[in-house]
Amino acid sequence: MVAGILIVLGTGTLVWLLVQRGLPKDRPRAFPTASGPGAGTLAIPPGMHAISAQLDGGRALLLLVDGDGAQHLLLVDLTTGERLGLLRIVPERP
Repeated sequence: MVAGILIVLGTGTLVWLLVQRGLPKDRPRAFPTASGPGAGTLAIPPGMHAISAQLDGGRALLLLVDGDGAQHLLLVDLTTGERLGLLRIVPERP
C-alpha cells in the first residue's frame, strides 16, 4: 500500500517537473490593474485620444487621433512607461 502511494506521488512529481521545465523562462509581467499594486499612468501627447490598443508582451501599441483627425501610432514599454516611438500616419504620395 505504501509502495503504491510512493509510486503515484513520484510519478506526479516527475510529470510536474517536466511540465515546469517546458514552460518559457521569460514570462511577461502581468499588466497592472487600475487598483492593484504597481498601477501607473500613461501620458499621451496633448490634443490626442486613443481609439484602440494592442498588447504584445511588455509593450503596447496605441492608435491615437489628434484634433485634426490625423492618426498616430504610439509604442510604449509597459514595464517602464517609456515612449518607444510615435509615428504619424500619412497617405502615400504618388
